Amino acid sequence: MKIHRLIKRKNFKNSTKHFLVLIVLVCFGGWVKTNAQSDPFLPYLKTVPNVIKVLSCLNYGTGDSAITVKKFTIGTRDDLDTVYAIMAYPKNLQGKHPGLVFLHGGGSKAEDLFYLIQVAI
Repeated sequence: MKIHRLIKRKNFKNSTKHFLVLIVLVCFGGWVKTNAQSDPFLPYLKTVPNVIKVLSCLNYGTGDSAITVKKFTIGTRDDLDTVYAIMAYPKNLQGKHPGLVFLHGGGSKAEDLFYLIQVAI
């Protein structure tokens, strides 16, 4: 009789754990869906800005360590403003690859961040 009660308690505890995990998953799933719908960057994730003007495109280094640095301006989504951009990538690399974007706040120059690109590469 004691073993029977122990088994019942153990099953109850396991059932309770499973139930609580299920509740957490359902609540978390709803939070993720709501959060994704309210993400202010969602409309921008699959868009590519228009390049307005290429300012320069220079190669640095040789062999496998050669890089290309392109400086250009892009338009904002509403095309009301332009944004200065610097893109650096391996010269001999083909295809799609991850990128790194540096943004600066007001009161400075984007060119001040150029050294970070040099350090990153």
